[in-house]
Amino acid sequence: MATHRSALSWLGALLTVVYVSLAPNATAQTQSDVASAPEGQTVSSQAAAQPYVPQRTLWRSMGFGMATDQRGIETDRDLRMRRVQFGGAAWYNRVEALHLGLNMTVRSSPYFTLHGGGGSSIGLSKADRWTGHISGTLTSLGDTRVFASSGYQTRTARRYGATSYVTPLANSVAMLTGGDDYFDYYRSEGFYASAGIDLKEIRTRLTGTYHDERHASLPLTTSYDLFGAAALRDNTAINAGHMQTVSVQLAVGDPVSTDTPIALRSLVLGAESTLPDTEFSFRRYWADARWRQKTLRWSGHQRAMLDLRLVAGTSTGHLPLQRAFIVESGLSVFTTFGALRSVSGRPFEGEQVVAFFWEHNFRSMLTDILGFKWLFGSTDWIIFGGHARTWAPAQGLGPYATTFVSRITNGAYHELGVSLGGIMHDVSNVRLDFAKPLHGGPVRIGLGLSKSF
Repeated sequence: MATHRSALSWLGALLTVVYVSLAPNATAQTQSDVASAPEGQTVSSQAAAQPYVPQRTLWRSMGFGMATDQRGIETDRDLRMRRVQFGGAAWYNRVEALHLGLNMTVRSSPYFTLHGGGGSSIGLSKADRWTGHISGTLTSLGDTRVFASSGYQTRTARRYGATSYVTPLANSVAMLTGGDDYFDYYRSEGFYASAGIDLKEIRTRLTGTYHDERHASLPLTTSYDLFGAAALRDNTAINAGHMQTVSVQLAVGDPVSTDTPIALRSLVLGAESTLPDTEFSFRRYWADARWRQKTLRWSGHQRAMLDLRLVAGTSTGHLPLQRAFIVESGLSVFTTFGALRSVSGRPFEGEQVVAFFWEHNFRSMLTDILGFKWLFGSTDWIIFGGHARTWAPAQGLGPYATTFVSRITNGAYHELGVSLGGIMHDVSNVRLDFAKPLHGGPVRIGLGLSKSF
């Protein structure tokens, strides 16, 4: 049975890799995630700073096709043309079980867009099974865009917020093939309003957001997978109550592209604070810096490329569990840049985190230099490393210790590895990763995606 589960996990990872590589918008967030997910909660804080692009769902949207400029952002011509879009949503997790939903986007003019949708889950009972959201967005056109949006929603929220690559559908595949549930979940109901300015000429975007939400814990409802694996962990009980926060985020540089897992060169800075009358009291600050640099040149080859990413988050006051920072890990055997490739399952988390990721893609020049082209062909050779540390709350877990099992790094965590890129002929950016934790432990083998250049 263990062998079958391992084989099925690899199959699930392969399906995830193919899905992400063939669906450029597969890692985009749903409108409700973009609108209400706390910015900077994960290492993918840049995603919350970008204009909304509808997520590719199980059913193709109806309406005009979406044109994009070189930054992956809708063009003014597209804003004028497209009117109505519909999309379905489906996923599976250990709290909602099966969730089905329908989303709709109505663009009544080039300046106003209305988003709405709803869904239901079979795992939860009574009112908790229903989700819904409605929001409106006003935006100007041109190279300098001023925008404002507001909305109301009730949903089963993911405690880590949005991540850089783990979509609900990808997590569903991992769970059903015997893997762990990557997320924890809680009930969130409330209102948000945001406004900002997007200066396209200097690639700068400033956004301010207000949240007024009520949070409550949700129970574990299922541990089902296709091969009857061991029961999954309980769903973490969060710090329930009424939360009001204001946040501001500044994003400078190249946005996250629709066809690569990371940005080219960018810096994101953000802060969030609770208001005086709320039941919570904390402040959070985060930063996410990314850099891509061409390096070595070899005749007949593309330039080698170095990618760097530094992320950090810190907080003051009593940070609730649903606002903890994370350092991402692998999803089953699927990994990506910006996540620790030698770690599988739940990510590391804490009230303070810092992580540094790097990788250097030599292309196939090493194969030519060593004279092994007859064996490896045009395979890319990539070396990489990840270094992270997280800190748990100094005051302890209090009443939540019964359901919350903290996953911290217990000091600094380091890993090194090597990858072979272009291993699948029809999906050229698939790579095979070999990651070794330096503190000890076995080499972890995984599948990932190389970045387009």
